[in-house]
Amino acid sequence: MRPERKVVKKWLRTMDREEFETVIQSSMFTKEELKYIHMRCIDGKSFKDIAIDCNLSRRTMCSIANRIADKMHKSITKNGFNAH
Repeated sequence: MRPERKVVKKWLRTMDREEFETVIQSSMFTKEELKYIHMRCIDGKSFKDIAIDCNLSRRTMCSIANRIADKMHKSITKNGFNAH
């Protein structure tokens, strides 16, 4: 796993709602990415469940997750948030 994804995963475990909203608002997510974020962070679905629900391949889901992690990492560092 790339270092950026590790930072994002750690941050997601320790973030508060205000930080989460700031990152979502300051990043330019596509409709597809926002759907994935909602299913993962709000609904608590697993990677596998999201792929099944959305009828997506594992490769496509990985691509979406990588794009989200890159955008979130940029926003997290830009806003000065760090994994507590």
